[in-house]
This record gives sequence, structure tokens and C-alpha cells, in this order.
Amino acid sequence: MTDTVIKSKRTALSWDPEFKPKVKDLEDYLERITGTQGVSNTDVFMLCLAVGFEMNRTRSVPPKKSDAVRISYLKEPHLAIMKSVALTQTQDHMTLLQEDKVFDIVEQFAAGGLEILALEMQNQANFITYLKKLLYTNIKKQNKANS
Repeated sequence: MTDTVIKSKRTALSWDPEFKPKVKDLEDYLERITGTQGVSNTDVFMLCLAVGFEMNRTRSVPPKKSDAVRISYLKEPHLAIMKSVALTQTQDHMTLLQEDKVFDIVEQFAAGGLEILALEMQNQANFITYLKKLLYTNIKKQNKANS
């Protein structure tokens, strides 16, 4: 007998309403750092997810408002990262068979990451330098782990 994935009926993921107003500011900072226009909600969500996961910061599951990332826009690498986060968090492979469970877990970490970044935007004299250092440190740590 094979297990079947229980697909989600959601069309999108949600932002934490308390910190959602900071998403646009974060997009602007990312555009300045990367020198590109049009940083996507997916980019910002994945950054918040990574920061929340790396710093082990979660918040409660945001209300289902479909105001963050449209699920249809997620590509396989995004979904693979999300499933990896959910699996690491639960230590239960059966979690991967429940899309809503995976989405709830990543929304909690993304909310935690958004909280951290929103507070740092407020507290850091030079948030761009802080963010570059944060990203560089994590890339360096990743490269060290892979070598």
C-alpha cells in the first residue's frame, strides 16, 4: 500500500499580520542589495523562512489570508526547501504527506524570520550592512558544511 499526499486547498501562504507592513520595506532593502527591481513575494518569503529556521524562531500560524506567496508560483526548489524544513522540524516523514502541515510549519518559521528582520530594520543603524553580513555568514557556513 502506498501513502497518498493530501493536497492543500489553499491558493497561497499568509504573512503574519503584525509584521506584514514591513514586507514592502524588506523588498526595498533586497532590491538595493541585489541591484535588481521587482523582488518577489516568494523571494521575501523564502528569506524570512530561512532566517526564522536558522534562528529557530517561530510564531503562531498566521490567519489564512492568502496574502503572501501564491502556491502556484512556488517552484520545485522552493517546495523542496519547505519540505526539508518541515521534516527537520517534525522528524516525521509522514508530515510530507500533508501539504497543509508543511505549509503551516513554513508559515510559522517565515513569521518568525519576518519578526526578526522587522525588529532589526527598526534597531539597526544600517540594516543593509546587517542583512549583508547575515546572508554572507550563512552562505559561508553553508559552504563550510558542504566541503
